[in-house]
Amino acid sequence: MKRVSVNRQNLYMKVALIPLCAIFITLLYIRITMNTDTFVNPGDNYPKNLQKQRKNIFKHLNGTYLDYTGAGIYLDQAISQYEYDLLTMPINVNKTKIIEEIRSELLKFVGADPSIYSVIFVASATQAMKLVGENFPWTKDSTYAYTLYNHNSILGVRKYAIKHGSKFRSINDLKDVYNLPYSESSKNLFVFPLEENFAGGKNDPEQISKLLNDKEWRKRWTIVADSAAFLPTNPLDLSKTDYDAVIMSFYKIFGFPNTGALVIKKSLLKMLEKKTYTSNSAKYSSPDDDYFEVYSFEDDEPPFELTLAVKYGLESINSIGMNKIQEHVARLTDRLYKGLTSLSHGNGAEAVKVYGNHGQGITRQGGIVAFNLKRTEDDYFGYYEVVKSAGEAGFHLRGGCHCNPGACFDFMKIPESRVRSYFDAKTTCGDENDVIDGIPLGAVRASLGWGSTEQDVDNFLQWITQNYVF
Repeated sequence: MKRVSVNRQNLYMKVALIPLCAIFITLLYIRITMNTDTFVNPGDNYPKNLQKQRKNIFKHLNGTYLDYTGAGIYLDQAISQYEYDLLTMPINVNKTKIIEEIRSELLKFVGADPSIYSVIFVASATQAMKLVGENFPWTKDSTYAYTLYNHNSILGVRKYAIKHGSKFRSINDLKDVYNLPYSESSKNLFVFPLEENFAGGKNDPEQISKLLNDKEWRKRWTIVADSAAFLPTNPLDLSKTDYDAVIMSFYKIFGFPNTGALVIKKSLLKMLEKKTYTSNSAKYSSPDDDYFEVYSFEDDEPPFELTLAVKYGLESINSIGMNKIQEHVARLTDRLYKGLTSLSHGNGAEAVKVYGNHGQGITRQGGIVAFNLKRTEDDYFGYYEVVKSAGEAGFHLRGGCHCNPGACFDFMKIPESRVRSYFDAKTTCGDENDVIDGIPLGAVRASLGWGSTEQDVDNFLQWITQNYVF
């Protein structure tokens, strides 16, 4: 009996050692792959060294990636560092302190004064906008307004306004804000993208400055800026452009984590009316009457593992510098734009139709080239066909309306009377029903980022020429 007991005890010990060995091997592997001798600083002589560096910093990247507006790409070494630090972190580490430090770094990243702005971590940029819409103090006299070229995440918030009897309006240009209906006695909300995600257009910076500096107008309106498509390739300084709130997406900036944040003025937080609360968000509540005091707009403690990843993403981008990234992406975007618009068929007909504010400078156009390929003047290749064919050739693109119906309908010149009938035939904004009655129902979108190179652009132009120009 004793011998059996000893054997069992040895067996139990061996079984218990299996997960410990697995953890040890994992940590050893990460540590080996993290050898500082092989670490590459992407900011070292950026972007001249980028083409050489990519095989070391983007080992997970295959093909030619041209979808940075859809999702950014992460540095392999940043993920390795993150994994190692996470797995070796003491169990009693002060997680709250680390999260607060990351909030501070994020405020620095966007030039926000911590005495004026706060950071709320959320699941996504969509959730950031939803938080504002859900808790905004709507009345029947309020107005919710937004520019025509806006993401569905912005359009969807109007449901909160409608629920309270508020008005909603879309405008074509920022200067039209002065024609919007408003109430002196109620709060009004205006939202626009710093860069629209369909074709990469940006609003006139002079109009933005005029709006932000109009003290009388700002007494009546709250301004929220959507930076999801803008922030991955452009610097933002809230000390110069003091929006009331900015929504952002982390995975679009540096690939991981797939979460977001709302950078919001503390004065606006006080104005919002939180509708529900949890143990993390209530300072005090009563079981006998409907009374509570809001402590935080985060219903739960931000997920530590995901929030920690933001630190390494910020370090990666900061090691290069956002101004350098902006200049690099602008050069490549112009190179791609000029290359596409120079293409014509043998009979002299235009081969490519490009959309956006190209040729108007870095303040009016971002790192997106949205286009459709043409067989003849009135005959288009469908975006679905082009994106599928490109994927088979190793080019990562995106096609459709990109969840931006206002920009899509306007650029495609889809008659308003036919919008519903056309899109009733579709299941998603990027499905294979891409051309109806000769009208494209979306566009191919090539978007560039900090990891893009001239070779990426030239390879893509060569592929277009070989397959779609005749």
